[in-house]
Amino acid sequence: MGIKRSIGCRKLMLLCILPLLLCAKTVRYEAEHLFARSPCDSVIKDVTASNDSCRVAYTKHNSRGYLIYGPNISFSSGFYVATFRLKTGNVGVSVNPVGIIDITSRREYPLKYHARQPIYASSFDSIFRWQNIRVGFYLERTIECFQLRIEWFDSVDLYVDYVDVQPYPRRENITFAINLQDLNLDMIPDLFDEIMTDRRILLASIQAGVNRDKANLVLLHDYRDYEGQGIYRWLCAFDMPYVLLTYDECIEKSAIPNTFNGCVFFDPGELSIDAINNPPEYQKSLFQVKAIATNLAALDSLLIVTPRTINDIDLTKFPIKYDLTNRDIYPFLKDLSGDEAMAFNIQLFETYRFNKDVLFKLFPYMSSSPLRNASEKLTDYVIQNRCWSFYKDLRNDTDNSFFENEVFNQSHFLMGWPDEGWTNESTHYCKEYEHIKLASEAGKLWIGDMNRIHNLSFFARLPNDIHYIYRQSAPQIPKLEHKTYISFITMDGDNPLLWLKHYRRDWDSPLRGTIPVSWGIPPKLLDLAPAVLQYLYRTKTQNDYFIADISGLAWHLTDHFDFNDFPEMLIVTADYLERLDIRVVKLMADRNDDIVDIAYLRKCVEGYPDVSGFVEGYWPPAEQGYVMVKEKYPSIRLAVHEPRGNGGVYRVVDSIESVIEATSNRPLFLPVIYNIYSDSYRKRNQTLFDKLDSIRTILDDKHQTIVYVRLDVMMELIKEYNETSSK
Repeated sequence: MGIKRSIGCRKLMLLCILPLLLCAKTVRYEAEHLFARSPCDSVIKDVTASNDSCRVAYTKHNSRGYLIYGPNISFSSGFYVATFRLKTGNVGVSVNPVGIIDITSRREYPLKYHARQPIYASSFDSIFRWQNIRVGFYLERTIECFQLRIEWFDSVDLYVDYVDVQPYPRRENITFAINLQDLNLDMIPDLFDEIMTDRRILLASIQAGVNRDKANLVLLHDYRDYEGQGIYRWLCAFDMPYVLLTYDECIEKSAIPNTFNGCVFFDPGELSIDAINNPPEYQKSLFQVKAIATNLAALDSLLIVTPRTINDIDLTKFPIKYDLTNRDIYPFLKDLSGDEAMAFNIQLFETYRFNKDVLFKLFPYMSSSPLRNASEKLTDYVIQNRCWSFYKDLRNDTDNSFFENEVFNQSHFLMGWPDEGWTNESTHYCKEYEHIKLASEAGKLWIGDMNRIHNLSFFARLPNDIHYIYRQSAPQIPKLEHKTYISFITMDGDNPLLWLKHYRRDWDSPLRGTIPVSWGIPPKLLDLAPAVLQYLYRTKTQNDYFIADISGLAWHLTDHFDFNDFPEMLIVTADYLERLDIRVVKLMADRNDDIVDIAYLRKCVEGYPDVSGFVEGYWPPAEQGYVMVKEKYPSIRLAVHEPRGNGGVYRVVDSIESVIEATSNRPLFLPVIYNIYSDSYRKRNQTLFDKLDSIRTILDDKHQTIVYVRLDVMMELIKEYNETSSK
């Protein structure tokens, strides 16, 4: 049963507070009881509830909401799960949280949150359909007075049937979470808090052990931030209620002797923004020492501690096995350049058994942005999978022998952030391109921008179907006419970060499926987070299509890649493309022209027998149109690219119209890249599809002959046109 509202009321605040005082046995609270004391006439009965008395909680202008208390009962210490049976009475368009459930102790000050879980419109499959939202929580001691609350802050009607609370059914299945804001994160931007940073490094090493075999521990950011929302959305998608632990509780419950064998101790020193942008020589050595500490932790299942966290661990249970502050034992600490530390690290690689599939370039300690702080990212995955990590500053290094070291002859993939940070000063120019060029010339493939990813060890162990068959929707080919065909692409596909954080928000948009979009994905995600890929394939629409990006299996520059160092690259890539049913590959060459050499294209069509075609360029090259490779495979040049959505939709429209007006031939094929993970993306309800829908509306109003298609459909139309015109 819905509620009628005035059209002029656009922002409606609903605060439904359900304070329940609970006991040690299973407790179920019916909606009739919950709202019995509310005097507001906007609480309306819903006879579809299980007890025929469910109420819809709603206020038009009262932001204080309701406060109703239950019986005075206590709950003993232990793990619990609260099941909220809810439904909505209208479709929410917001992709930001529409509400939040929290469980707090009423008589504690400051307020103690036992649980805090955001709710999104995508949490509900459809309107007027009852669904269970499960929230886990932990009580470290008997609590006599605590409350469960739903704060509803979006214009979506909420119906509450009941709330059921019972002990967590199986202790081994509990997902634990640490709220990083409890470590003073995200509260004061650009604040260097070394204690918080070192605690996050310790938490990353704990994650590695706890998540070694199963996804058990996640780190949470502010749920209101568009990057921080990703993990909440994935937890909801996989129906994984989590139990919040404090930092101390996490160490107490997770740091156990049969999981960890001791500690590795190092001193990261003190940092500043200047040290991040232009590390002094001594700092470069410390960065390498951090990589060594991470590698030792991976080899021996160790916790990583520093002078600022060593007192947080019981050293009688976890003794220090490696003291990387002792210069007598480790002479490389005396070399401030870091060269001897690199030599020691390489010796570790050569002496011990690491997972050599991927090498990790860890970012320098921490970033100047708290949300993007790099102190713990990737560290958990490196330790979990016994990978080898290193640090190397390439900004002022013209010695290419680094890529010729025998370490790299045994591995073909590099992961991490390839530069030392973006700044506006020319002296600190990002060497991302130069770095990728060097890697390509050494026959290496780069999986980039990974240093901003939390919880990769968690994603890697999410339950997945090892026999899952990845299939894309068959293309629906329209009749070829003298029209303009546009394919929208969103990509930066060397970058799993986008799928684990940014694109997860776009995927929840209620507009997804209304317009064809080709999504760039890094095929290596199949190894890093298979459950994520399976979710995407299961939930895609007919208008969602996946392409391989960039340039195939992982990032390399096509005109610099050395096949002699990785002769099997095409064979390995073809295997991933076949397994993921991907038939379009995005290619990137030298950014000066971004046109792929025809010899490379011929190698690809010989190596990828099922490919439909290619898209060339990251920036639109001067030479537009397409070429046919061996008269059968189209390779089309990028027409428009807005990497951050700068200038809004009108700039994209202007770019598309300029290409349309400059080209008289029809049919016209235009691949358009539009990424909007920028400051404007943080605005309420802004998603990729909101932008694309506006672009389409403006274009259709001016042009009556535009057809929007997936990239694979565009390839088939180009083939048809080429066959027709050649006759």
